[in-house]
Amino acid sequence: MMNWDYRRIAKDYGLVIDKVAGDNMSQFPIEKARYRSIWFPVIVSSMCTVGYGWSLHARIVSKLLLS
Repeated sequence: MMNWDYRRIAKDYGLVIDKVAGDNMSQFPIEKARYRSIWFPVIVSSMCTVGYGWSLHARIVSKLLLS
């Protein structure tokens, strides 16, 4: 995913990707390429954490109700 973002940002800024000689990273906004796709994993991990917390809470509540 980061390779796709790297190519996309390079294209947006008009930078040429040279696999043989290497890229000039002094002009490349690396932070934009790194943070471009961070929202999907953050949202998924947050939803998983909320779901896990909810399942723990539901199990504790059901045990208290059954006692």
